[in-house]
Amino acid sequence: MWTEQMIREEYARLDRLLGVDTSHIPVSFSARMVRRYGACTFRGDTPTAIRLAAFLKEDDTALLETARHEYAHAAVALLTGKRHAHDDAWRAVCRRIGCPEERLAEPCAAAERNCARIVRQRGVYVVTCLRCGAESEYLRRGPVVQALERGRRGCRCRACGGTKFRLEKRFVPL
Repeated sequence: MWTEQMIREEYARLDRLLGVDTSHIPVSFSARMVRRYGACTFRGDTPTAIRLAAFLKEDDTALLETARHEYAHAAVALLTGKRHAHDDAWRAVCRRIGCPEERLAEPCAAAERNCARIVRQRGVYVVTCLRCGAESEYLRRGPVVQALERGRRGCRCRACGGTKFRLEKRFVPL
């Protein structure tokens, strides 16, 4: 099982390989990350933090790939002086450090277990279009759910463009 210290040691090894210094960028695990595996945050073009989903501690392979993916974002910004998202410069760094060049990670069992646990604990908000019947599920009370709770207009169905919805909260039995 990987710890923050072990990831820091891996980042130090990658720093020596690329000739950059990421030791000033904090690395942390976030229990709030439900679907995302990781994030590298920036202020302007300067990387400021790397966050990894806490549920990845259950899957060493997914954790290491995600940690390297986020490291690549920070490293390419330090090497070039600007952010690169998932472009060719970022892919080149990925090849050098040995991580997959895909933008999104393959689904892992730890992520599926975590998502199921969240749904069982907090339930899921289901928004149904009254025009076409299309359903969307939201794990959090985000902007769409909040707008519908307050009766605000402005939301549109992606499938048909409808503007009338039914909002309900469903719980999955334990």
